[in-house]
Amino acid sequence: MPFELDDLRLFLDVVDHGSITRAAALAHLSLPAASARIRVLEADAGSPLLLRHRRGATPTPSGLLLAGHARDVLARHERLRAELAEGAGATVVLPAISAVGTTVLVPVITAFLRAQPDIDVAVVMRTSRRIVADVASGRVEVGIAADSVDLGRLDARPLFADRLVVAVPRGHPLDGSAEVAFADCVAHPFAGTVEVDSMAEMLLSHSHALGARPHYRARLPDAAAVRAAVAAGVGIAVESAAAPHPDPARITRIPLSDPWATRTAMLVTRPGHRPSEPTTRLITHLLAHARA
Repeated sequence: MPFELDDLRLFLDVVDHGSITRAAALAHLSLPAASARIRVLEADAGSPLLLRHRRGATPTPSGLLLAGHARDVLARHERLRAELAEGAGATVVLPAISAVGTTVLVPVITAFLRAQPDIDVAVVMRTSRRIVADVASGRVEVGIAADSVDLGRLDARPLFADRLVVAVPRGHPLDGSAEVAFADCVAHPFAGTVEVDSMAEMLLSHSHALGARPHYRARLPDAAAVRAAVAAGVGIAVESAAAPHPDPARITRIPLSDPWATRTAMLVTRPGHRPSEPTTRLITHLLAHARA
């Protein structure tokens, strides 16, 4: 059966999330394109792999069998890449939530790269749920996820505390508050990035719990553009307190009072798995920084 690795990853995302729509979004595919690739997998397998229903999709017995083998294949593929890379300068892929990956993690990774000239690091922004799924399936060896999601049976060790704040333009109705509940924020227009990252996913989840949905007046390329939009009065934005605050004259940052707004970034690995030597060195460095 000529299974492609990308198709196996897509199928595992469907199994892990129970939704072809969600798996398509994670793979940056349209729903019709993702559905077509799943149908090709089923044709190659010679039997249905998914039971499709109104709430999503669940694997058939054949689908569960394929999922188990797919995890093994993808894990072996990642180990092969790591072992081959070790011979001529290794690259460690480190998926991280955006609030950490773009702020406190940067100087930590920079220090690691100075100390380890034979290892390269690729930090990629992912949602916590995607990171947990990728580490659990063996697609990556290590990740940094928020403790606000279910970490399953992964080994999880604390790295960084992360407090969320809402950035508002000076003179905004929320300006001057010592702290603010997210329920008081959702009535105001937001500015955010084009990519759906861990922050956007979390805010959408908490908005739904309030029976609301954030209205984004602006979807922009990066955090710097979002801050410029906030300063111009276009909307408000939720960000990590560790993020740079380049324009305090025009932007006020107010701590969110919700319990979920104080979270911990956790280093997650698979229990019983022995990471490659480059990944082990990076893990040791990250934990040493957390203890410091």
